[in-house]
Amino acid sequence: MPKVTGDPQLVGVVIPAHEEEVHIAACVASVSRALDHPDLAGSATALVIVLDDCTDGTGERALGALGRFRPTVIEHSARNVGLSRQAGLATLMAAGSGLQPDRVWLATTDADTLVGEDWLATQLAWAATGAEAVAGTVVVDGWDEQPSRVRRLYGSHMAALGQGMGHPHVHGANLGLTGAAYKAVGGMPPLAAAEDHALWAGLHRAGRRALAVGNLPVITSGRREGRAPLGFSGLLRRLDTASHRSHGG
Repeated sequence: MPKVTGDPQLVGVVIPAHEEEVHIAACVASVSRALDHPDLAGSATALVIVLDDCTDGTGERALGALGRFRPTVIEHSARNVGLSRQAGLATLMAAGSGLQPDRVWLATTDADTLVGEDWLATQLAWAATGAEAVAGTVVVDGWDEQPSRVRRLYGSHMAALGQGMGHPHVHGANLGLTGAAYKAVGGMPPLAAAEDHALWAGLHRAGRRALAVGNLPVITSGRREGRAPLGFSGLLRRLDTASHRSHGG
């Protein structure tokens, strides 16, 4: 089974964004701190921000939030999160083209998400045990935009499914994998929704060691209107709709 042999020589993060001027600065700042973690001191690091049909101040706010990192910024108008992640990950793979693919670690999050300082260090700790891909969980930052019932429904949903080792959750906001695993499945599916689930399913079909772990949370927005139809806000909406139907609403 392929695995990371020693510290990755390149660790990179992709942040796709569409009209995210409210959230992007905090996201970029959190990712910058994760890239600056001492456990990554032996690796080159890279950040790619993909601006997808942004007409607001997303780009300016993203660049204004950076510390010492100078990201690669890609602009396109696909309005497709799968294509945005694909473009960013292709850029990272090109940056690591002279390296063994299993020595490249690729991570992706969302522009309305905050990652912890140890987000990448934790992923690499799992990689050191033989994991070729890692999926974490999400915690909602607040429920002000949602009806109170949605918070209860989500709590019941998570309690039923669990959030520990082997959990069933897959979020593009909290994924990491080796370049070798990424190449083995042909890259990120260019889907406008559920591209993260399609990638994860492909990893399992390819026999890669893809682990859903319980010690890798990120904080994401509880907003009512998201950017991808089947993204996290879509999950909350579907839980609400299903509850209405079950109660004859």
